[in-house]
Amino acid sequence: LDSDLKNDFQKAFERLNNKEKEVVKLLKLEERSTTEVANLLNLSESNVKVIAHRALKNMQLFLMGQE
Repeated sequence: LDSDLKNDFQKAFERLNNKEKEVVKLLKLEERSTTEVANLLNLSESNVKVIAHRALKNMQLFLMGQE
């Protein structure tokens, strides 16, 4: 990734709340399963999926300049 894209990604990530950051980090960066993340964070699998979906959507909107 070029440095502008890295900076934009970092800005989008920093806008997330702590729970969203943790879920995205575990699922996407550490490539853990939904079940693992749910167990680690004491959440239901459904809740992990919802948090991840909303967080990634918010990051996408930010990166597309719509927020």
